[in-house]
Amino acid sequence: MRISRLAERSGVPATTLRFYETAGLRPADRSPSGYRLYGEDAVERLASPE
Repeated sequence: MRISRLAERSGVPATTLRFYETAGLRPADRSPSGYRLYGEDAVERLASPE
């Protein structure tokens, strides 16, 4: 899923998700056109307090 959908589903702003990626905390795959792509596990991981 794209970053906007992840932000919507997790309640975490896209700007925060971009920061997490830059810091190496939540890496994202990239589509051929450069969009950040996340799997379903990203929603669960962002909801987890660990």
